[in-house]
Amino acid sequence: MLIMFYQYAREVPVIDRKFVLTPLMYEIPPNDLAVIKADWEKIQGKVLQGKAHELSEGDTFYLGACRKGSGGTKEKLMSQPFSKVPAPGRAFSFKQGYLSRLILDTQEEGELGVSGEISFEEATQKRFAKYLGRSIEDLSLDLNHLKRDKNHKNFHREIATRILSNGGSSVAEISKAGIEMKTVRLQANGKPKESMSFPAFDFMDIGNESWEDSSFFEKIERKFLFVVFQVDSDNIERLQKAGYWNMPYEDRKEAERVWHDTQRRVATNAHDLPGMTESHVAHVRPKAKDGNDKGITPQGEWRTKQCFWLNASYIAKVVASI
Repeated sequence: MLIMFYQYAREVPVIDRKFVLTPLMYEIPPNDLAVIKADWEKIQGKVLQGKAHELSEGDTFYLGACRKGSGGTKEKLMSQPFSKVPAPGRAFSFKQGYLSRLILDTQEEGELGVSGEISFEEATQKRFAKYLGRSIEDLSLDLNHLKRDKNHKNFHREIATRILSNGGSSVAEISKAGIEMKTVRLQANGKPKESMSFPAFDFMDIGNESWEDSSFFEKIERKFLFVVFQVDSDNIERLQKAGYWNMPYEDRKEAERVWHDTQRRVATNAHDLPGMTESHVAHVRPKAKDGNDKGITPQGEWRTKQCFWLNASYIAKVVASI
């Protein structure tokens, strides 16, 4: 296929947008084609089960079933053949990460080893197998990746990436699939140390957004790779397990309810936002670099930036299921 790249600008008419990169003649590699075929069958399978309304970008790896409608409450839904429940319009698409990798510098990128013979799940478990049960200190020495200091951010994520990529700084297949890798640290009792955060939202912007255009929607639609570390009875943190997950339909609907409730409450009182006790899935609370990281509210007040969080109790259930 011939792929051409233009500079997108919302305010510029399509006919006036400029092509900015050299056109690319692209032939899908055999290993990618095997993943795309499996993705297509996954999408088809949901339609045959009468679950077209439950389709999500997180169901698949390279080939997505992207939304085609206008979104929002006024979107016209379509009938589906094996259910009376109407569903949003969909179209096959390459995921953003898949296309992005065609134009990015990937010299230091390692590979997971996905092919026609070995799936994402199998390749991932194969990479982690020999490291399970080992302490974080042992892994650090073995992988030659030491903590800079006690506050080294993303250290556990970097360890997981080195395992997956066989020593690289990123993983080709994970990048192409747009997978959100999350490290979860469990206490000895099996409970997560904290809830899982997402990017902070703007108090003024959220009032003008639709659910389908929000960053929270984009995040929870993804496929996740959870890499789980747990403290044992001797207070030694060890790599416990890893697995893929995407949020079930009913939980996505609950997250959407929390988002709409947040949008409504920000408009009237940005100090009264959904707490952890109001939903079994998600809540809103501060996420800021420091005390000065604030945003202006519709009420004209400066308030510490807020973000959506998946509840620690919800994450505990997800981790138990993978």
